[in-house]
Amino acid sequence: MSQFKQSRRSFLRTIGVGALCLTAGRARAKQPPEVRRPNVIFIITDDQKRTEFNATPEGKGKNLSPNLDALIAGGTWFTQMYSVSSVCTPTRYNCMTGTYASRCPSKTFARGARKNLGQTSVQWNTYIDFDTPHLVRTLQSAGYFTGIVGKSHTHALRKHTKIPWGADPTDPATDRILKKNQTDACDDLRKHGFDYAASIYHGNIPTQACKALNFHNTDWIVKGALDFIEAGAKNTKPFFLHLATTITHGPGGSGKRYTGNPLATPAGLLKAPLTVMPSRDTIPKRLKTAGINAKAADILWLDDGLGAILKKLRDLKIADNTVIILFNDHGTDRGEKGSLYQGGARSEGLIYGTGENAQRTSRLVQNIDFAPTILELCGVAKSDWPKMDGVSLVPLLSGVDKPIRKSLYFEIGDSRAVIKDGWKYLAVRHTDRINKMSFEERKRLLNATTRNHAKVGKKWKVTDPNAPFAHMGNYPGGNDGDQRCIAAKPHYYDPDQLYDLVKDPYEKKNLAKAPKHAKRLADLKKELTAHLKNLPGGFGEFKP
Repeated sequence: MSQFKQSRRSFLRTIGVGALCLTAGRARAKQPPEVRRPNVIFIITDDQKRTEFNATPEGKGKNLSPNLDALIAGGTWFTQMYSVSSVCTPTRYNCMTGTYASRCPSKTFARGARKNLGQTSVQWNTYIDFDTPHLVRTLQSAGYFTGIVGKSHTHALRKHTKIPWGADPTDPATDRILKKNQTDACDDLRKHGFDYAASIYHGNIPTQACKALNFHNTDWIVKGALDFIEAGAKNTKPFFLHLATTITHGPGGSGKRYTGNPLATPAGLLKAPLTVMPSRDTIPKRLKTAGINAKAADILWLDDGLGAILKKLRDLKIADNTVIILFNDHGTDRGEKGSLYQGGARSEGLIYGTGENAQRTSRLVQNIDFAPTILELCGVAKSDWPKMDGVSLVPLLSGVDKPIRKSLYFEIGDSRAVIKDGWKYLAVRHTDRINKMSFEERKRLLNATTRNHAKVGKKWKVTDPNAPFAHMGNYPGGNDGDQRCIAAKPHYYDPDQLYDLVKDPYEKKNLAKAPKHAKRLADLKKELTAHLKNLPGGFGEFKP
């Protein structure tokens, strides 16, 4: 990996004047610096667990991921990285806009807030409209060649033509629809500021096409990325690539996702398996040889794709001027996805290519910080940045070990939270839409979600319309993850929850009613109120 290393000092010292000089030798010789803005590859993995990173205590030694391990070992690893909102769509919105998803200006999101009596409900509804300011459009305006491959799930696209779940993808009529859907999605993403778009999943795989294509295809996504990098290397502009995987999200069980049909894509069936990565057939043997559990197969598959990308950068001799950022979209531990507990809110993140010295930082950071960080690394003048809630992580990349903020704010559904000084306050406030909902309306909501899941072959488990609403506030009983979370959290339904994250990292003991912690509770409530003051919508007594 030595080809990727460069002097941290020479890379970062010119950022303040809006340019990056990576040629330290020329600087020492007092020659005019060569302005080389970096290429950036921003990788978002989907539902990757802490046990699927060798860099975490939970995952150490459990995975065969040499490429990812090398990047972490040579870059900046954030041990206290968090997602503001712990499901797919808003966390991508956070990354692309650098703002809290409750600021989403789309009409769809606004209608949901009105329905919820003025209280915003961040979930799978925070889409970037064609006129929403965001990272990629800003980079494009600043002279970057921009691309996207893989899962979008936050950019507003035209409605695609639905394919019946039982449709045959070999039927020419079905194939034409699949290809048109893909063409339309790519065209729409170009309207969002991407010069290049390929291998696009507009959402989760079961919603893309039909049962016969209900498989992951990391090879197809990587092929799109490699083609973009090839085009970028020939371009006179620096490039930015947004690469979003579909793994390790479902469908498919742990270690089984790579075994799907290698021809299956949402654009129809390929004519032949792709050969851009090591053969999938070699994965079991390599795991066995390394003494790694077969359930880690999907991480090896993911790592093979990362290896193909790194090799392409080396082959094209652009590795030394490419920053690689990797982020798992949110936590999925203990079924806490979709909640603001640690298992859902805590993520993993690394930035590689801004220095040769490996470092880990425990400073509190969030995914809203990626956009301002990338814009600063790319030398974009701050006067051209869209308004953002995030802050640049560049000081941490340069080794300045100082906090960049005093607290973190979180939002999902009908819950909000803050973390400060090792403590978390979590508040749940359903509006009267739920508190006074009739039995008939509860039954209607439950029946609707049962039907929707049946369309993709999934049986819904909740049958009681009177079941309590989960934190997300969608329908009685919540989803599968909610039910696991409810079972694991003894204080799940408490409206006010206070946790000492150092002594109680799994949030089992709610201290909100403990007299000795009354001052701490009051301070964190005040902190939450301060965050909410500048955000749209109300939230219980904090912001009527």
